[in-house]
Amino acid sequence: MIDLAYLLQDARRAEGFTAFLSARGCEVMVPTNPFEILRFKRQGRTNVVYRKRSGKLTIVGNDVTLGVKAYAQVLQRQKSRRAVVTKPIARAGQPARRELKRAKLRGSSVHKALLAGDGDRCFYCGRKLGDDQSREHLLSVSHGGPDRIENQALAHHGCNVKAADLPLVEKIKLRDRMRKKKT
Repeated sequence: MIDLAYLLQDARRAEGFTAFLSARGCEVMVPTNPFEILRFKRQGRTNVVYRKRSGKLTIVGNDVTLGVKAYAQVLQRQKSRRAVVTKPIARAGQPARRELKRAKLRGSSVHKALLAGDGDRCFYCGRKLGDDQSREHLLSVSHGGPDRIENQALAHHGCNVKAADLPLVEKIKLRDRMRKKKT
């Protein structure tokens, strides 16, 4: 089981946790003093995590513990999904599953709507998509993002893999870096 100290000792994990809280309707607020490391409001109740001089954490509010448990469950599901994923094996004369999935995407109404709205360029690098394309969820489904067209964009498969399940702010920073590298 993941504990709060583990989540908050690393900036990337802490950012993932705060994105997780935000995606579930919590208002993540700015700490009010140097000992606060996390402050958020859920259903009108303020929850705070303090780090004492000794390094120990003090929690004020029940929602912090519930949030950590829920986040740990999400991470565990992600971990178990990754463990099960294997490389698709193409049978003689048949394309691999990934190619079938891409072909299905290209003919779908979602694909046509994304092309009409965003054009035929990768969300991340800005290059033309060609055959290498996939749907990117801007707010990752694993972070509570909806599986709706407003939350999707087209991207190269490789660019999509680089973005993985980063928080939206990090995905936009990645996009800016990739487009800057292109020019």
